[in-house]
Amino acid sequence: MRKILLLLVFNLCFIFTGKAQEKKFDESVLGEKGREAFQMLLKIERFGFGGTGPAGDFSDGEYALAELVKEKKAVSALIYLVENAKPEGALYALYGLRVLKCEIFIAEFEKFISFSELPKRVYEKFEVEGLGVVEISTDAGEIQIWRGGVIQREKRLKAARDLKEGKFDKQTILKQKNKCKNR
Repeated sequence: MRKILLLLVFNLCFIFTGKAQEKKFDESVLGEKGREAFQMLLKIERFGFGGTGPAGDFSDGEYALAELVKEKKAVSALIYLVENAKPEGALYALYGLRVLKCEIFIAEFEKFISFSELPKRVYEKFEVEGLGVVEISTDAGEIQIWRGGVIQREKRLKAARDLKEGKFDKQTILKQKNKCKNR
């Protein structure tokens, strides 16, 4: 009985120690604008480059990414975002690694496509006269993406493959840099 109890205590300590050692990105290594950009990308719920929305402006995520890649610790921040942001933010982070021409891009891309799909997500619910309650949502495995100035639902994996193949390159304000350092 005593051995079982000791084994149980040992296992619980191991589990809690493992949880305590999970990596968290230290945002204090970023400048003020970099921290704001990091926080935006961590929570962002729409992905897209180039003309987005009715005015054809660049997306908030694109502006945030443009700010974050200027940081000395951009690569570390982007890796953390790939692994911890919502899928849309993780896609921006992957694109940042690609823009910086990081060798780790391929490994992070493979990691991203191996993640489990999220279930259906509801972004907004509102009432429309004559229609009742309307919701803006994505089904399991989908993201919200700007395409041609319109928000669409698209499979997360398709968007990731398009990103890898360079299909967003002509639409973005970001330029390719050979600056992958300071992890």
